[in-house]
Amino acid sequence: MRTGIFPILFLVLFAGGFAIAQPSAPPSDGDRVVASVNNRQFTMDEAREVYRSLPQSQILPFETLYNDILDYLIDADLFLAAAQRANLEEDEDLQRLIQRAKNQAIVAFYVKTQVEAAVTPQSIREEYRRYLAENPPAQEIRAWHILLDSEQDARDVIARLDRGEDFNKLIKEVSLDSQANPNNTGDLGFFSRDQMPEEISRVAFSLRRGEYSKQPISTRFGWHVIRVGERRQAQPPTLEDVQDELRQRVSQQAYDKLVKDLRSRARIRKHKL
Repeated sequence: MRTGIFPILFLVLFAGGFAIAQPSAPPSDGDRVVASVNNRQFTMDEAREVYRSLPQSQILPFETLYNDILDYLIDADLFLAAAQRANLEEDEDLQRLIQRAKNQAIVAFYVKTQVEAAVTPQSIREEYRRYLAENPPAQEIRAWHILLDSEQDARDVIARLDRGEDFNKLIKEVSLDSQANPNNTGDLGFFSRDQMPEEISRVAFSLRRGEYSKQPISTRFGWHVIRVGERRQAQPPTLEDVQDELRQRVSQQAYDKLVKDLRSRARIRKHKL
């Protein structure tokens, strides 16, 4: 059964675009014939070339699209033969379309080669150093909380803490989390300011180690009383962790520089609409 990929295939491939970073192809057995129409044979390499041109190749494996790709190759050949029999090759409108598609392909290939040449191990490492400078490690704090139904319940817990009762004991005794899970410790773990509801982060980062909140904290989850533990600096991501983002950043910078350089050497005028 044919899927909605066919109109997309024709539109995408007719446009003739090149992706800056194409996905890796499956292992090569490129000369193997995978389909034929009359006397025309199509090879595995041709099928994979179509696959690399598809946006879907970013999320779907070659094997999933394989039959659709073969149908595209077959139908495209049948359409081509029909168009040739109709003597359309010398049509002026078609020639303009062909020239436009050729120009688009040349431009896309030029941009692709220029950008790819700029994406080197050295440029990735340099961008990683800039990334770390722009994104210094965030401070993290560890906290524990007691989750309660109402503001009054939270105030009662704070009053008991003020009288010297143990925070961990109250977690076990009154926290809603402990009712659902007897092994609950109330530990929120380490978190940065942007990893918790703002109401909790604002209070947590204002407290010193060992201190607890003196006012109930309201979030969409309920009412909280928190106690703060140690602080630390978060570990920065490794180069491998952010390599895809770095590659994209370097590619965009290379493209922007290419456009700027070309424009700086040209006489450009824009006219009003």
